[in-house]
Amino acid sequence: MRLGERNLFVPTLTAEGEGVRGSFDRPAQFSSTKGVFSGMRGRVRHDRVVRSRFANGVLHLTIRNANDTQDEDSYAMVVKGDRAELTYVFDRPPGGATVVVDWEPNRVYAPGDSDAASTEMRPSSMRTNAYVRIGISTGRR
Repeated sequence: MRLGERNLFVPTLTAEGEGVRGSFDRPAQFSSTKGVFSGMRGRVRHDRVVRSRFANGVLHLTIRNANDTQDEDSYAMVVKGDRAELTYVFDRPPGGATVVVDWEPNRVYAPGDSDAASTEMRPSSMRTNAYVRIGISTGRR
C-alpha cells in the first residue's frame, strides 16, 4: 500500500497449491484510524503468511507477527488484477519494493498523499519541470 509516493505496506505473495505463501512488510510501529496513518517508526517488520486459502474469489490470509509467534491476524483479500482490497487498497509493488523508514514523526499520512510540495509551496530556486521523488526505495530508477 502506498501513501502518496511512499510504501507503507509491501505484501509479497506467491501462489502455492490451493493458497499462497509470502511476506507482509510494514513499519515496526504505526497508528491508524479510518485510513489515516501516523507514528510510523522503527525498522521494517517482515511478517510471514502462515496460512492461506482461496474461497469464492476471496483470498483468506493469516499473517504472523515476526516479533511474537503468538500474534496472528487473519484477513480476507479480494484480488482484482494488479490490485487487492484488504480494508485498504494494495497495488502490486514493483520488483524490489521496500517499506520506507524515514517517516516524519509529527505528520499524518493518508492514501493519495504526496511528499512533493506544490509548485506554489516550493522555493523559486526549486521550481522546475523535473519531478523529484522523496523517500521511495524501489531498488530501481
